[in-house]
Order: sequence, then structure tokens, then C-alpha cells
Amino acid sequence: MDCPGQFAFLARGIKTGMLGRMTAQLYTLPKAEDKLIITAWPIKIEGKKHFAGSAIFNSNQELIARAITVWIDLMNLTPTS
Repeated sequence: MDCPGQFAFLARGIKTGMLGRMTAQLYTLPKAEDKLIITAWPIKIEGKKHFAGSAIFNSNQELIARAITVWIDLMNLTPTS
């Protein structure tokens, strides 16, 4: 559930860095034969923090799990002396 959140920013040309936090809720376990639909979207950017949402649905479009991730921008760090 973490990587789709990062890809949501990459689709907009924004590179994030390291996963800072992920909060997820699992509603049900998928069956082995289930085809899953995974989606993600950017929520907001606050300074170096990039917030994204992601969700997993089964083939009946029922929500299986969802997550909020916070990515820390390490790409634009300035060195300190």
C-alpha cells in the first residue's frame, strides 16, 4: 500500500524520497483467485511532506483496504555545516 502512493506523485512528475509514515485499514482479506484493483492519489504537499492515499478493491469493486502515506522529500535537501 505504500508504493502506489509514491507513484501517484511520480505520475505528476514529482519525486518523493523516503516513506515517513503509513496508516492503513484492512477491511477484508482477498481470496487467492481475486483480481485486485489498486489506485492511489496525491492529497497534499506541506513543505517536504507529501501526503498520498491508496486503496485496494476486489473485482466486485468492494473496498478491501485503504491507506494514507506520508513521503519525506529527500531530493531537495540542503547540506548543513
